[in-house]
Amino acid sequence: MNALDGIAAIHPVVGAVVLVFKAVVTLEMTRRDNDKKVVALCLQMQEMMSVLLQCVLAFFSLMLGVRLTIYLPDYKKSMIMVRME
Repeated sequence: MNALDGIAAIHPVVGAVVLVFKAVVTLEMTRRDNDKKVVALCLQMQEMMSVLLQCVLAFFSLMLGVRLTIYLPDYKKSMIMVRME
């Protein structure tokens, strides 16, 4: 970015173009960083929901006196089936 500052001093129009280019690069870098944070957040939410589901199943297993297990027929589907054994 320092090299662009030297080029920007050549002409006012070039300075304006360099300023816009630097702004676009900064926005793109920020977007990529945010994308990484979103993926990390989704993984944390998935882990939390998995633990929460296990806690709920354990609670209902104790209350009903039967063993409940999770049955996931296909990971692409969002439906979770619970089976009593």
